[in-house]
Amino acid sequence: MDPYLERLSLEQAIEYLDRHLLTFQPEEYVLRLIHTVRDIYEHRSVLKALESTDRSVSRIAEIILVALTNRQRMRRMECLEVLRSLTKRVDPTFLQKETIDKLFRIYQSFIFHPNEAVG
Repeated sequence: MDPYLERLSLEQAIEYLDRHLLTFQPEEYVLRLIHTVRDIYEHRSVLKALESTDRSVSRIAEIILVALTNRQRMRRMECLEVLRSLTKRVDPTFLQKETIDKLFRIYQSFIFHPNEAVG
């Protein structure tokens, strides 16, 4: 048995199992576990591997937009990489107009950003 799992309390073990089972329901994973840019960063490896839907792309884009609007500190490149990996795995014809608008607003904020590292 994994030594990490041996140190978990019953509640932590249930949460661990629940999180891993949610990877089989990608949209539900995003909607239940991802609420902030910090969540995006902490779950980035799982998010990059998940199947993508309009709702999951929209949710991640919305979180990033709120952080950008509020000038919240975030790991921009990592969050954008997650968003990019999700958008690459969804058929663009299935994206809602609202989702595309969010993606375009994110694009605009970075294309006009003075920092060369994110532009």
